[in-house]
Amino acid sequence: MDKRLIAINGQFTNRKLTGQERFAFELLLELDKIVEHSFLRFELVIPQDAANVPNLQNINIKKFGKAKGSLWEQLYFTYYLFRTGAVSLNLCSIMPVLRPGIICIHDLSYKVNPSYFKTLYARISQIWHKFQYWLAWHFSPIIYTVSEYSKQQMIDIYHVNPDKIIVIG
Repeated sequence: MDKRLIAINGQFTNRKLTGQERFAFELLLELDKIVEHSFLRFELVIPQDAANVPNLQNINIKKFGKAKGSLWEQLYFTYYLFRTGAVSLNLCSIMPVLRPGIICIHDLSYKVNPSYFKTLYARISQIWHKFQYWLAWHFSPIIYTVSEYSKQQMIDIYHVNPDKIIVIG
């Protein structure tokens, strides 16, 4: 029996290790401990020049594509998803536009704190994240978040079906 492929968006392995990246890294290490007997098959797909590659025993690592940042995520990772038929698991609030998948949205800061985003870069990031959230509400089969508070904000502000949102610690 073929196992369904879950391709983990490893774009975070090529970024500075801050909050969301640390969350993704640690979650991946824990997931690696339990996937061996899963009915799913997991692969971590990372840029070829990724700097923070975790040491995994049960999740295969696939180096794919040389671009950086969102360009890698939107081009190479998306192409990988189409080529393999995989479902994406996106742990850092961003997913491929042309192939949305399972996503972890950490908070709604871009929506609830607009005064934080004053520079041009910050405003573009805010618009990008709001668009990503819209994709998640409409196309993601599952949305993960890190707190009941964030889940309730998603329900209250965007009227997301509560059954679609799963809180993980």
